[in-house]
Amino acid sequence: MGVRDGFILALFVVLAFGLAACNGAGSNPPPVQRLEDIRLSAWQNSGVTKVCLPPVPIVEMAVIDLNTITFQLADNSRWRNDLPQVCPGLMMSEAFDIRAKAETLCRTDMVQVKSPDGPGALCGLGLFERLEPRLEQM
Repeated sequence: MGVRDGFILALFVVLAFGLAACNGAGSNPPPVQRLEDIRLSAWQNSGVTKVCLPPVPIVEMAVIDLNTITFQLADNSRWRNDLPQVCPGLMMSEAFDIRAKAETLCRTDMVQVKSPDGPGALCGLGLFERLEPRLEQM
């Protein structure tokens, strides 16, 4: 098993345990995708913000930069979260554990960066903003 394969396996293990509170026990963890994989340019901010995501399972997450994560839900909605502060190591590892207090992910919850050396930075989430397809993409 190569270093990359080991990293991918570790990522899935981390997400399996970290997202159990969000998705319900026994569900498959959503993969964390890279920016180029989600084609963020096809989406724009809607101006609609929420303190918590709707209670729908997360099917995909993407680390955009040191303080931005997007979440795609099973209802096909996509939400952007701008963390209030830079989260050190978020781009380097692209693996994180979600520390949710309830079944719904809220701005009062945290993400913890995972690194080969163990737990990394613990960072608070911000408001969630709904993304919508750009008109030229429709």
